Amino acid sequence: MTITYNYIKHLDNCRKCDTFPLNIGNVLIYGGSSMKCKNNVKKIREAKLMSKAELSRLAGVSPVTIDRIEDGKDCRVETKRKIILALGYSLAEKDKVFQE
Repeated sequence: MTITYNYIKHLDNCRKCDTFPLNIGNVLIYGGSSMKCKNNVKKIREAKLMSKAELSRLAGVSPVTIDRIEDGKDCRVETKRKIILALGYSLAEKDKVFQE
């Protein structure tokens, strides 16, 4: 299947406005920054009376990263590992923080 120039321009526009997943013909395309990842980071952080700044410091990630994760954006496995440990959970308890 060949994707024409117009489809490529359409994909670029969709990435800018976060309208993924995108259905083009019989092809469903996933990607962009709108991919949601279910997690309990905000709920756990607030239950421990921890600020975003404190969690970001303990996890060694930026506060913007914490914002994005709490908003449901996906992140790298290494970042998830850091957040799980910073919240006081073991890696075996990862499902309590991040759902697959």
